[in-house]
Amino acid sequence: MEILLLAFSGFLPCLALILTCVYLLRRPVPSESYWGIAICISCGLLTIPLTLLLGMPLTQFTSRFEEGSIQHGLYDAFVLAAITEEFVRAIVLFCFLGFRRDRITSRYCLL
Repeated sequence: MEILLLAFSGFLPCLALILTCVYLLRRPVPSESYWGIAICISCGLLTIPLTLLLGMPLTQFTSRFEEGSIQHGLYDAFVLAAITEEFVRAIVLFCFLGFRRDRITSRYCLL
């Protein structure tokens, strides 16, 4: 029961962030449709397995660093986490925006 409560408490901030984004995207005129918001959220969720697929081959290079060293931590933080995640996010964003036919305005910066 405690594990379920812990998992649920970790999900609440994500839910609050999603609801805030939906509110902010529905506020301008013309507002973004719920379908468009759902597609953006699913594109964001798509980045998780893609990041894992891209990051897995890079983990073999961590053996070159001593476990617990600063170099190991920097490699994990920047190469495995930050660079791969942002690279995949940019690819998904470019693909998503490439399929949109309407003009991109400042309200899409939230997406």
